[in-house]
Amino acid sequence: MLPRPELPRIPITEHTVTLNLLTYLMNRLDHGDDGLLACFEPEELDALLNLRSRDLFRLTDQGRPLMHILIDPNEVRLCLTRLRQAGSVDADRMWLIRRGIPQVLMSELYGTPQREFRELRRLAGMSVKPGRPRVLKPAEARMVKAAWSKIDPQLPLPKRYRLLGEGFPEISIASLYGALHP
Repeated sequence: MLPRPELPRIPITEHTVTLNLLTYLMNRLDHGDDGLLACFEPEELDALLNLRSRDLFRLTDQGRPLMHILIDPNEVRLCLTRLRQAGSVDADRMWLIRRGIPQVLMSELYGTPQREFRELRRLAGMSVKPGRPRVLKPAEARMVKAAWSKIDPQLPLPKRYRLLGEGFPEISIASLYGALHP
């Protein structure tokens, strides 16, 4: 494994940030997190843990960087990727809701319970229509099945249903689902 380049250290001079971080670290120490023990002598730790609020405030308000932070760009990139993926999943869920996905399929694809499903429908401005979804004519159902068989089965199931729905924009997802699962 290649050695990782040294990450840049960013000094923290803002008093309130320093105060919050120091309070956080002291709380971690107080709860037995010994990962920070190597930073201080035992007397210093004892002094920090026993500071009065006024002294803690004065300690962190000296305009000098008591702390530096390291930012790991690889972790930031990973978190950004996860965030984009979560946003994409939310967008796909709402698209399917607006296209009339049945609750049973929403539960299968995303584990969405009925109460959350109803709330998502409400948020999307979908009214509940009485009755069952339209049953497709045999010729339509064959076209839907043929289109479904052409969609790459390696794709995630939500993506496959979205592609199918995009191929039949005039038909609800519930009706498409009904054609695939008679």
